[in-house]
Amino acid sequence: LSLGIETSGGVLTKILSRNTKLPCKSTQMYSTAVDNQPGLTIKIFQGERTLTVDNHQLGEFNFLGIPPMKRAEPRIEITFEVDLDGILVVKALETTTNKTKEYTVMDNKTKLSDKQINLMIEQAKEFHEFDKELLDLIESKNRLENLAYHIKNQIEDELLDEKLEKPDIDLLQNKSDKTLEWLYENQDEVNDVYRKKYDELELEFRNILSKKIVYTDDTGSSETKLFVNEI
Repeated sequence: LSLGIETSGGVLTKILSRNTKLPCKSTQMYSTAVDNQPGLTIKIFQGERTLTVDNHQLGEFNFLGIPPMKRAEPRIEITFEVDLDGILVVKALETTTNKTKEYTVMDNKTKLSDKQINLMIEQAKEFHEFDKELLDLIESKNRLENLAYHIKNQIEDELLDEKLEKPDIDLLQNKSDKTLEWLYENQDEVNDVYRKKYDELELEFRNILSKKIVYTDDTGSSETKLFVNEI
């Protein structure tokens, strides 16, 4: 089964895919979900479903000592390494301080039976389309929230002061605040509604900036990716 951690929205974000040949190792970058978040609880799962509640938890550990920063600014590398004996070592690294912590999952303590594994694989096949749509919905909500916070952070860090007039800055502040307020009050909308809200906010942001500063979207098309998965 695939191995990964729980990220924002209770999603299983896979770090090692099912049937990866042993020994194996993979690293992904993550960040925080709130301002000045001092630490993370890293929950380790195996399975193929979208939500962690539908998968098998292998363990968890706390990773503390993250320096005070705005949400999504810290960079935490999470590495999964499995040896030939099936022992999984999970390592967290905070890149600004090089603070690290390791957690070892012993295969004999958390191992599922072949029957349990086969059942989880069958369930993943049965709910494939449902899980795909669910993940798309969660990602749409997260993208909208991330964009609104990105705009707020640009304003709070005074990165737009020399680029824009105050009325434009105030407009962006109002738009981002109202978007977050709407989002928190509307958690059960369909995917198209969140996508439309994202497109409207992004268009407003781009139009006001008018190419005066570099804007990086989350498609990976420009040099730096704006958003990373949050824990």
